[in-house]
Amino acid sequence: TLSCNYKARFKPMRNSLAYFRAALLSLQVELQFRTNFILGLLRSFVSVTVMLLLWLKVYDQADIIAGLTQADMVAYYIAVFALSPFLNLETDWDLWAAIKYGKLSHYLLLPINYYWYSTARKFGAATINLLLFPLLLLYGRWLTGISFSAYFSAHKFFLFLVALINATLIARAISFLRGLLGFWLEDVGLISWLDRVIISLLSGKYFPLTFLPLSIRAWFLYLPFQAIFSAPIEVLLTPAVDIRLVMRTAYNSLWAFLLTSLVKYSWSKGVSKYQAAGG
Repeated sequence: TLSCNYKARFKPMRNSLAYFRAALLSLQVELQFRTNFILGLLRSFVSVTVMLLLWLKVYDQADIIAGLTQADMVAYYIAVFALSPFLNLETDWDLWAAIKYGKLSHYLLLPINYYWYSTARKFGAATINLLLFPLLLLYGRWLTGISFSAYFSAHKFFLFLVALINATLIARAISFLRGLLGFWLEDVGLISWLDRVIISLLSGKYFPLTFLPLSIRAWFLYLPFQAIFSAPIEVLLTPAVDIRLVMRTAYNSLWAFLLTSLVKYSWSKGVSKYQAAGG
């Protein structure tokens, strides 16, 4: 066994062209497997249909539920399904396997940042789903008769973009940290599964966090998980930008910075003890 003596530093994000090419290559691969994309679209539309019909029935009995109107709830779940491909850029299993089977050595020898390289590949594969959002909006309008134009305005665009960047960075960092456990643990299966379930519950993916009692929700808002789905969708649903939204977005930017820094530190510690089989 050969010890890995590579510099355990988290290289800055230079050579952006390499990451762009990695993203483009992943997109080209996805386009070659059009059947998978079509099946994914069908799965999304079936899931959205079931969810929207369920909530339309529920709203027959009430005008507002957990502070959300029927239009708000429909828009919420359409946004969840549309954003999911970009907020689920998970590479924990890929990274764990690369660590355990010695494949990480190849990337350590290249003049790239593995974190940003793997992120670019996942993001490139997900960009094909940019078609999903307008299609879901049109489908939701046809199915429910609800207009979503009120949720889109120029004055909210920048704040939504920042909230979405925060969400992507936080979700990506958490996934990468799970994979980095491969430096210290033989199996991360149970931890990874529990982490996914917890994040889905606390991020607002399964249901809006306004469903929770105020005392519990207040604590959850201090955690980074709410930044993944709840925060950017709240920007869309809120009629006008206010100081509360701005402060929450700034707070989540701090979480994005801290978690990315933790990735950098954990990567440095893990790589310094990494060993790969030679032969």
